[in-house]
Amino acid sequence: MFESVFAGLDLPQRPLYYVPLVKMADAMKAKKHSLTQLMEFNDRLEVNDILDKWSNADAWLPLMAAVVPMVVLIESSSAKVVAVVDLRPWN
Repeated sequence: MFESVFAGLDLPQRPLYYVPLVKMADAMKAKKHSLTQLMEFNDRLEVNDILDKWSNADAWLPLMAAVVPMVVLIESSSAKVVAVVDLRPWN
């Protein structure tokens, strides 16, 4: 905790805590969100344009980034990451 506060080191800067995505598939499936929820925080036309481009995505997960949170599109059956897109997971 002190390193996070004083040195700016947090979990993303600590590779020893990284886990292969394949090991997180069940957790990703359990936390997935419906694509229609993206309309709550984003322009409907922008969401539709992105979903047309990544048509194999059928769910999403939030991605907390350093500056702007984004959305990770996934195939829910396999928890395969389809794309990271510039949409907002919340306001």
